Amino acid sequence: MLYNQVNFIKQGSTANIDSFKKRMLDCEQVQQCFYVTGHTDFILIITSQNMLKNVK
Repeated sequence: MLYNQVNFIKQGSTANIDSFKKRMLDCEQVQQCFYVTGHTDFILIITSQNMLKNVK
C-alpha cells in the first residue's frame, strides 16, 4: 500500500478538481482519495503489485 500526496501547481479550478476526482474513481489502483485543505490538495491510498513501476 502506498500513500501519495497530490498538489496542483496553480490554484485548482472547480472543473479541474472535479475532473481529477472522476479520474481517480476510474483508476483501479486508487483505493481511497481524500480532498484536503492546506498545502496538499489530495491524499491517495494506492495498491500495486509493483510499487517501483508506479513511482515517477
